[in-house]
Amino acid sequence: MRRRSFNLAGHAHFLTFSCYRRSQILVDVSARTLLAQSLDAARQRLGFGLWAYVFMPDHVHLLLMPYENHYSMAVIPKQVKGPFAKQLVADWKANHEDRLRRLQAEGPAGPVIRVWQRGGGFDRNLYSHERICRAVEYIESNPVRKGLVADPADWVWSSAQARAGVADVPIRVDPICWEERREIKRSEQMEVPDCR
Repeated sequence: MRRRSFNLAGHAHFLTFSCYRRSQILVDVSARTLLAQSLDAARQRLGFGLWAYVFMPDHVHLLLMPYENHYSMAVIPKQVKGPFAKQLVADWKANHEDRLRRLQAEGPAGPVIRVWQRGGGFDRNLYSHERICRAVEYIESNPVRKGLVADPADWVWSSAQARAGVADVPIRVDPICWEERREIKRSEQMEVPDCR
């Protein structure tokens, strides 16, 4: 059963989505770069803060906060995943056609290429300081739990580096601005909680 998400002003969203058949698409630096560009473009277009992220070899975790009171969590992941998938498939058709074989699936009208698992992934509403801090820690520690690095800040494709003060990161993160039970507006200055 799919977990329901709610488009509620002032709620952060913890998103998880996986590559098709858990293929390790995101081991490729050019694929990760395309995903970072797609995520940043969606953030600018749709107006949300990116509080934490990690690109793992076969899945992605994001923690984001929509700035507007009216938004759609059905739209935001599609605007990240769709443009990325189109660019990746075009790049692999031109340069790495052999990689596309593992992404072939049977569609209603014949073979198709799938980059992401079907469905919207997982989306959890977060509405308390404690849950937001736990989500940041979970997201940024994922590469450590998987044995890829010893310290979260060692994983280039994570918000942990930006939070640790590394200047040259693949995608910048927004400060975590949180005040319970208040509507979030782009222009408001709010206290930044200490999640460490």
